Order: sequence, then structure tokens, then C-alpha cells
Amino acid sequence: MKGRDPLVVLDDLIAALGEPLAKEDRAGGWNKRNRDRGLTYFRGLRQGLSADRVPEGAPYHLARWLDHDGIGEGPLAERVYDLQDLLHKRFANRNANPS
Repeated sequence: MKGRDPLVVLDDLIAALGEPLAKEDRAGGWNKRNRDRGLTYFRGLRQGLSADRVPEGAPYHLARWLDHDGIGEGPLAERVYDLQDLLHKRFANRNANPS
């Protein structure tokens, strides 16, 4: 995971969310409503990152969002978990010591 660019990971996730939901993702709990909400959220997160804003709070709790929406597994969920892990590793120290 070292050296991976969150913007590239976000671009891949946004592109995947823009496609019709795969059978595995629907079985894992994704539906049109939470997919559309995800697209809106991840586009905004990407815009913030591209403006060099360090994400606060929510991006570190993406798994909770999925769990709250009844999403547990599938390729899209794995992408979201991967993004959460990457954001945490990349920005956790910057949020703890904003200087």
C-alpha cells in the first residue's frame, strides 16, 4: 500500500460506482440509493484531496457507513475498505498534529 495515491484510488472507485451494480455488489447490500450517495460523497472527497485539503473524520470511518447501510462485502465494498485504510495511513498523523 505504501506510495499509493489516494486520488488514483478514488478515481477508480468513482468509476466503479458509475457502472451498473454487479451481482456480487447487490448481494453484498449495494443498491441504487447508496451507490448514488457514495458517488456524491466520493466525488466531494476527491475534490477536497485534489485541493490539498486533509480529510477530517468521516473518511476514516467508511466501514461504519457501509455497515450502517447494510453493505458487508463485494468488490465495491473492498474498494471502499482499501480507500479507508489508505487514507488512514496517509493522513492520520497529519490530523493528529496539524502544523
